[in-house]
Amino acid sequence: MLSQPSSFAVDGKKAGEFWSFFFPALTANVGFLATLSLNIPDFTRYVRTQREQILGQAMGLRR
Repeated sequence: MLSQPSSFAVDGKKAGEFWSFFFPALTANVGFLATLSLNIPDFTRYVRTQREQILGQAMGLRR
């Protein structure tokens, strides 16, 4: 898998294909993480210490 060349080669035609794939993929990942970060208070509502809060946030953002 690592030795296979990229399907988005940097020639005139395929460079545009990369950008048309990159921005929707980036938007999807940011949207996924933004949803979870808005729900962090649900994961850390009943914590008593800072350590528990950090642990809850880490668990909430984990995929």
